[in-house]
Amino acid sequence: MVFVERQFIKQEKGKVFKVLKPSERKDYLEGFWGEKARARSGVEPLLIDRAHWLHIAWESGRPVDKVAREIYISGLEEVCDALAKITRDQTYSRIAERLRRMKEQGKLIG
Repeated sequence: MVFVERQFIKQEKGKVFKVLKPSERKDYLEGFWGEKARARSGVEPLLIDRAHWLHIAWESGRPVDKVAREIYISGLEEVCDALAKITRDQTYSRIAERLRRMKEQGKLIG
């Protein structure tokens, strides 16, 4: 199941599934961008993967501008806006606003 493989959800006891938070997906996402980055045979990171990676960077105090320049693709700020509404986690709103400012300043292309 793609949602399990990409670590969006995890099966708990029985047939119950749990939606994973960005911090719970960190090891998986590091396979794309972190210190443990490795090729993932034909697997491209999705916009939600990129939003989660920025969330992890924001929460851990890493330089979000640097991370954004490395992983940004068009539509990322809209995904962050949607995640803010769905999860009620305002970190996503702050990330979306930061991405918009960076685009206005010419620091992001996409």
